[in-house]
Amino acid sequence: MYNATDSVKDLFRRIAEGDEAAFKLLFDHYLPILRPFIFKLVQQESGAEDVMQNTFVRVWLNRDKLEGVEHPQAWLYRLTANECYTWLKKEATLRLRHQAAAHPDTGYDPVAGQLALKETRHLIAQAVDKLPPQRKQIYLLSRNAGLKIPEIADQLQLSQSYIKNAIVFSLKSIRDHLEKNGHYIPLIVLLFIKE
Repeated sequence: MYNATDSVKDLFRRIAEGDEAAFKLLFDHYLPILRPFIFKLVQQESGAEDVMQNTFVRVWLNRDKLEGVEHPQAWLYRLTANECYTWLKKEATLRLRHQAAAHPDTGYDPVAGQLALKETRHLIAQAVDKLPPQRKQIYLLSRNAGLKIPEIADQLQLSQSYIKNAIVFSLKSIRDHLEKNGHYIPLIVLLFIKE
């Protein structure tokens, strides 16, 4: 069983050396911690199991890089979140394929799809332009420049929590603007749409 004397960094170091017992300790410790986090994002038991399995497979496959991880718990949560988003994208694609197969006469029109995406991007750009200047700057650094929250905080000399809140409020403002214009897009999907 995992205990306080086994730090996560130590487990990462041991896993990097191929220690399967350390991997099992990490798995046993984080399984009950990550499960609710995953379920909250994917909202399906079978999906949560898939994500959990994929997350720990990735940990094992990338074990040679684990020793260089500075903040193991944050890294593990980020890896888990990325696996959730990958799963959600695959599910959305599968759902669209099933819908198209169930209604072949109303098949997907690539031209209409491109126009809808173009319109959505235009509406997002409008919403971003309406953001307060600092919030707009933070959003653009996050989405267009691809900077992480700590990098933006360092660059703008603001707290990380302020940056995170500014991004959340920006995404909510964008979603509200889209909804006012007849586009109902879940907040999670906005994370993947670029202007």
